[in-house]
Amino acid sequence: DTLVTILRCMDINLEREVNFMAVSSVLGTGIQLANHFNPDSLDEEAVRGHVRIFSEMGETLCPFFATNIQNAELRTNLDTLLAILLKCMDLDAEVAVLTLTFWFRFVDDVLNYNYNFVDVYMSQLNDLIGKCVSLLKYPDDIGNVQEFLEENDNFEGNRFAILDLLEDICRLVGSDYISKQIHARLTPDIVTLEAVLFAFHGVEKFISPESIEVANLFHLVSKLVVQVDQKEFVVNTANLFVGSYANWLVRSNDANINNNIINYLCKYAQNPGTQTTSCKCLNKFAGQVPVDLKAITQLYSSTNWDPKNAVVLVECIAKLISQCQDMTLVNELLNYLLTVENAGIFTIYCEKLTALVQFLPANLVVEVIRHSWDNLAAAAERD
Repeated sequence: DTLVTILRCMDINLEREVNFMAVSSVLGTGIQLANHFNPDSLDEEAVRGHVRIFSEMGETLCPFFATNIQNAELRTNLDTLLAILLKCMDLDAEVAVLTLTFWFRFVDDVLNYNYNFVDVYMSQLNDLIGKCVSLLKYPDDIGNVQEFLEENDNFEGNRFAILDLLEDICRLVGSDYISKQIHARLTPDIVTLEAVLFAFHGVEKFISPESIEVANLFHLVSKLVVQVDQKEFVVNTANLFVGSYANWLVRSNDANINNNIINYLCKYAQNPGTQTTSCKCLNKFAGQVPVDLKAITQLYSSTNWDPKNAVVLVECIAKLISQCQDMTLVNELLNYLLTVENAGIFTIYCEKLTALVQFLPANLVVEVIRHSWDNLAAAAERD
């Protein structure tokens, strides 16, 4: 630990003269520590201490990784340090994330500005992608997700930090490459599928909607989620994936997949734990893929809705009504949605009206205002 501190104080800058002998000596001592590092024989604090030292040493020596070093011993020790840091990614997630600061710097500050070294480290980047996907996984034997998250309050934050790293790697190696590498980690178990879907959601802005891997995952989701009642965390992640790659569903024009996806969204919109993500997906697809308006309207009238989710679903219905411009349907909707009894508090009532009218043509907006004016006044007076 003291030697790493001294190394930091050296303020290594390859544009100035570097004492390679001193650097190699400190790094060699770190490698000796790693050779005796056995996490199974140490308590958690000692394991974290070791990983922190390896990570800080890597951060300090980052400039050397993208440099043609003539010192053979230093080159070998740098490669060994990188292998050690990769091995640390196999530890418990709470410990493994201690290396993320190094990996962010390695990917962003080193390889991103020294692109000719990317091929040199492609094997390590492949391993890193796989280990990131593994760290995204929930435990295989997970029971109550809410209890798990309360007991492991850093889990979700760590998952998003790992997504950020995958996004940085994606910028470096390209979307086609990383999509193949992430998809290659797919196995039949549900927690791995969830982790892969979550990883694809994280890098979605770089992935082509025509990606074969995306198409395969859509097929898996459309078959899997409608077969059995899945855990809420799996459904919510599937919804994130489906929403992220909505363009693929729109372009595919595959009736079977469309129907399966819409049916499962309607099904899980009735579950309080998956209602929010399901409603957002339905709203995203409204007007782009075939959606049964009456089914959505019946869904609204048969489910207890969180007020905010109700507003999203009203917006979805408004988009569908704007396509058919059927005033009968508008009146049926208003008779249910915009009564004082179902309006809730005044602000939510107004939000529903706003969601409805912003997607309707002018002639229908006039009818909505005429129909709802008395209820609007009554709700305002009451609240």
